[in-house]
Amino acid sequence: MSHGPLGIHLSVGQKYDDAVAEAKALGITCCQIFTHNPRGWQFAPLDERAVKKFREDLMRIGVNPVASHCNYLINLGTNDPEIRSKSIECLKQEFVYAAAFGCQYFVLHVGKHKEQTMEQGIKNVAAGINAAKKEIVKSDVILLLETVAGQGTEIGRDFNDLGKIFPLLDKELNGKVGVCVDTCHIFQAGYDIRTPEKTAEAVERMEKAFGVDKVKFIHLNDALKEFDSHVDRHQHIGQGFIGLAGFKAFLNHPRIKPIPKILETPVDEERGYAENLAAVRKLQQ
Repeated sequence: MSHGPLGIHLSVGQKYDDAVAEAKALGITCCQIFTHNPRGWQFAPLDERAVKKFREDLMRIGVNPVASHCNYLINLGTNDPEIRSKSIECLKQEFVYAAAFGCQYFVLHVGKHKEQTMEQGIKNVAAGINAAKKEIVKSDVILLLETVAGQGTEIGRDFNDLGKIFPLLDKELNGKVGVCVDTCHIFQAGYDIRTPEKTAEAVERMEKAFGVDKVKFIHLNDALKEFDSHVDRHQHIGQGFIGLAGFKAFLNHPRIKPIPKILETPVDEERGYAENLAAVRKLQQ
């Protein structure tokens, strides 16, 4: 069994040609992007001609699939009426932009339940996704619920919490919603992946909670903090608490191998994406 596509979170902005050049130089075969400013509610008007060229250029150099990552402000788990309304409208627009950029996937932080119970937060998330059903269904983009480290009142720390969302979704969304697994997040949430045996156990827990077939995309990040710390801080591959042996075990599990993966590792004086990609490629068997 061969490994699936491997890439990075590609910095785009309005410099589409530069992003394509970086993708080509790194030899990546998939990527994740922001289709707009992720720290604001507003969407700048699309330059449709430039976006079309960008989409075609990525396909030409073999970068496929492409995932769009959500706005950081979206919180479908809240009961706050203003935030909830803005989040739903933003989610709808995210799908319009993801489709324009030719993305196959849209990665969503499902949100925080704040002062409510986890169960109410889960219901709110499902209701919010259902409210954006029209935009999701008419696009070719699949919504992916991202696993979380479990900071504060984040929804999705437990695989079972993500699993509870699916039965609450309208039937028209069957096949339109899946999962994005982040290695740092699941490690910090209490799922150990540092050995083949522990990885197999974590994968089995995914299977029982929502089905591994729903995992369409993976974020590869080492963890800066110790196991089960619930702190979302990424580290270079092999330099954190998951370590090289852990990534070797995880990457080569037969259910994990074919899934597209991207790096969200730091870019600093010590390492950039090129070194982290090389580390992953060396571990893939």
